[in-house]
Amino acid sequence: MVLVLTRLVAALAALGVATAVTTAGTAGADPTPTPGPNYQIPTPNGPAFPGVQTYPPWCARSMLACGFTWSPSTGTWQPGG
Repeated sequence: MVLVLTRLVAALAALGVATAVTTAGTAGADPTPTPGPNYQIPTPNGPAFPGVQTYPPWCARSMLACGFTWSPSTGTWQPGG
């Protein structure tokens, strides 16, 4: 009985060691994250979205003054130029 119990404990210990070795993976620093399409950069004037063109606030109400043209095919204002 003691011999069976000893073998069972030894088998469980070996299984635990094998599990720990196979799931350990590699140690090291985190990889450098690559920003996704919607990442923000904090600035003194508030969050900034890189690659997004921003217009002055009056362009929201007077689109022609900011060089936008109306596109009847899409039903939206498109930047000119």
